[in-house]
Amino acid sequence: MSDLGFMGGIRAWINSGVGRTVVGIAVVVLVVIAAFVLYQSSKPNAPDIAAGLYPADIICTDKECGHTATGRYAYNQKFPVACPACGKETAVRSLKCPRCDEVVPSPPGKMRLKCPKCGQRIDIVN
Repeated sequence: MSDLGFMGGIRAWINSGVGRTVVGIAVVVLVVIAAFVLYQSSKPNAPDIAAGLYPADIICTDKECGHTATGRYAYNQKFPVACPACGKETAVRSLKCPRCDEVVPSPPGKMRLKCPKCGQRIDIVN
C-alpha cells in the first residue's frame, strides 16, 4: 500500500471486501436519514391540526397599522380578529396578488377580488 500513496491506499481499501461493506452501510444510513428528514419536513404541524387550527394569512385593515402576518386559527374562526401588532380587532384574512405580490384583504363571502394595485382578478379557492 505504501507504493500507492494515500489516495491509492483508500481506493484499495474501498475495493476490498471490508471497505465495500462499510461504504454500503454508510450509503444506506445516509439514505435513511435523508428520507426521515424529508418525511418530517413534509408533515403539517400535527398538534395544530389535532386542535383544529390552520394557518391563515392576515392583514390589519387599520389605516395606521397595515400589519401582515400568518397566524393559526380555527377553521370556523370569525374575522376580524385582533391584530398582533396594534391589538385592534381589525385583522382580516388576506391573499397575495399573483401578478404584483400586493397583499389584499379578503372580505368574507366574496369569491372574486380585484387587486387594488394592478387590477388582477383574484379567485378565492377554499
